[in-house]
Amino acid sequence: FAIGSRFFVICFSNVFTHTVPFVLGLRSLNHHEKPCDRDKESFCLLCALRDHIELSLHSSGGVVSPTKIFYNLNYFSSFFQRYQQEDAHEFLQCLLDRLESCCSKLKNDLSSIDDCLVKKVFGGRLVSRLCCCNCGHVSSTYEPLNDLSLEIEDADSLSTALESFTKVEKIEDLELNFRCENCKEQVSVEKQLMLAQAPSVATFHSKRFKTERTYIKTIDKHV
Repeated sequence: FAIGSRFFVICFSNVFTHTVPFVLGLRSLNHHEKPCDRDKESFCLLCALRDHIELSLHSSGGVVSPTKIFYNLNYFSSFFQRYQQEDAHEFLQCLLDRLESCCSKLKNDLSSIDDCLVKKVFGGRLVSRLCCCNCGHVSSTYEPLNDLSLEIEDADSLSTALESFTKVEKIEDLELNFRCENCKEQVSVEKQLMLAQAPSVATFHSKRFKTERTYIKTIDKHV
């Protein structure tokens, strides 16, 4: 089965199979009246995931391989190649984007975009707060998220990585041209990232690659 080159697919297939809110949500989608029997040329992601999960959960033993997903890697991105090791985080992002697109196109799904399976299970909101060091005015910017990318070079646990992610950063470089919308001055600011809305199932991405001058360093440590 060439485990090495397919590990990134196997990894997330196992994760989805054992994420209860995702499995229940997938089962509840009114996608086909009958099981999908389309060929590879009309690949159906929802059915491929559902078939793999149900087969895995009802298997009495042995290996259950996500073959249909693996043989349709180009469906997720033209950059993905079979029998080649790919970036697991990039694959997850592409898979969730595709899955969200599939859910939004369901003819029988009349719910709002906020009720999309991906958003209900993995979605949250991040807030970036900028505090003016001159007048104390705070401005907040919100953005959706499906995962959090965490620096781990100076962290030895998930807790310390999250503390580093949310710590206050003072930006004093006036060349960045931060102009306060309240006092109208060019100022230094304090920036902080926080979770405005936590996801039902949190997904964390460990940043294990760091660019140093002309080469890329791998951060190979246990966290």
